[in-house]
This record gives sequence, structure tokens and C-alpha cells, in this order.
Amino acid sequence: MIPTETTSLMFSPSTGEAGEESFASNKDTVAKKGIGHIQTALAKRRESLSEQGVGKAAFLIKDAVIGMRDAPYEGYYDPYEHGEGSLRDYLSVAAGRLVVQLRWITVLACWALFLLGFVEPPSWCREASNLNIIANQLTVSNKDEYGDCDVLLHATGTTIDGQENRELYPSTKSMILTYRESKHIEIFGLCVVSFFMLLKLADDGFRLNLFFYSGKKRRLNTLQLAVLAGLSFCTAIDAVEPKPILRMLLLASFLRGFQKEFFTVVQMIPQMSAPLSILAIIILFYGWFGTGAYI
Repeated sequence: MIPTETTSLMFSPSTGEAGEESFASNKDTVAKKGIGHIQTALAKRRESLSEQGVGKAAFLIKDAVIGMRDAPYEGYYDPYEHGEGSLRDYLSVAAGRLVVQLRWITVLACWALFLLGFVEPPSWCREASNLNIIANQLTVSNKDEYGDCDVLLHATGTTIDGQENRELYPSTKSMILTYRESKHIEIFGLCVVSFFMLLKLADDGFRLNLFFYSGKKRRLNTLQLAVLAGLSFCTAIDAVEPKPILRMLLLASFLRGFQKEFFTVVQMIPQMSAPLSILAIIILFYGWFGTGAYI
């Protein structure tokens, strides 16, 4: 409701600058009241989130229903805190929405990186020039595409038990992708994950103290950045041996269900330590007894 003094000025018989100034001041008052109302609501939200009770659950349920975080809470950047939006605030709001909408694409990219190990040339046979099988070959075909794997995985000979014409390196021969194709897919997947991490940093207002906020958020972001840096370095120097475990860690860091079950198992280990210790003693005893009895 507009105050009486302002109303009398606006509808007074005199017109001119006084009426325009009163209207402008009334507009500023309404805007300030609106900003104050938003700040009060956000303050109540932060207060309820910091206390025990149903308030925190209610806001989290609301965020889940609308599919995005309606307003920041502890450990996250608050783009509405100052009332007047800056470029940082607009980027935080836009990045927060993209993080929610593009997360499934990032998870899909992590799955693609993980599954590369099943369709690309194996790391152990890409460079095997020290083996006699490779040394006896005058020319190795498709070396630029599959390394030495094309020769080793198709090599036949006599096994140690005398069986002839047997595969010396049994495998599924599932080299669907060449070395170059695998590397291009990996670079594209790493770019997708890197872009997603940049969006997460923008969501936190490009503030490292919020991006590495203490607790689970710091551990998860640190793990993802470390694995991402390790995979990028291995791809740059063509080091393929560490890649399978790094790809597995990257995928696990984005699977919330896996993380929940993993930490549940970790919490069960102290409670299961005594039964597992007894079981280990029994296995060791019968292993020693069985070995000693037949020597």
C-alpha cells in the first residue's frame, strides 16, 4: 500500500517535477521492498537449512521436484545475495541449470571412455617388438592402426603341452577401433568432462573456496580433476597402461548409486573385521595343513 503522503503528492492539483519525483521515489521504494523480500526469503532458507528438522528436507524436496537448486545453501555460490545481478551472478545461474541438464551427457561420455578398453587394441601388445614372433615378421601390416596386436592376437603355434596350431594369445579379437580412432574418441570424451567441470566452477561463481568446499564436495571435485588431469597427460604422451584404472575412477566419481553402495561397504568393514579375520586364519591354517600333509 502506498503511504498517504505519497498518494496526496501524486494526486495533488499541481503537476510537474514534484509529481514525477514522487512517482520515481515510489517506484524505487517498491523495488527496494521487492529486493528486501527476496533477501529475507533467502535468509530464512539458509537458516532452515542450517538447523535440524523438516525445513531442510522441505527445500531439498522442492529442488528435486523442480529439477534444479532453487537457491544456494551452505558451500555453494549465492547469485541472489547482493540483489543487483552481476555478470558472475548471471553465469552462475546459467551454469547451474546446464549442470543439471548436461550431467547425463557427461555420464555417457564417462561410460564411453570406460568401454574403450573393450574395443580398442590392448595396451600390452601395441609395442611388442622384443618378442620373437614380431622379430621374425619381415613386415607388420596395420602397425599404424593396431600396433603389434594384429600379429600377436592372430599368432598360432605349438603350445607347451604339444598341441599344434593353437592360438598363442587367446582373445575375443574385439579390436573394433583402431589406435587413432580410440584416441580421437578419448579426446572428445575428455573435452566433454572438462567442459562439465568448468560449468561446475562457474556454478560456484568461479570461487575456488566454494568449488573445493570442505567435505564430500572437496573430495569429489579433487578426485575428478586429478583423474581428468592424469588421463589428459597419459593421452598426450601415449601412455596407455594407467588408462583403464583412471577411466574406471572417473566413471565411479559420476555414479552416485555406486558411491552410495561403495561407502556402505566401507562402513561395514570395521564391523566385519573380526569374522573376516577368523575366516582368514582358518583358510591359512587349512592351506598350510594341506600343503604340509602332501609334501
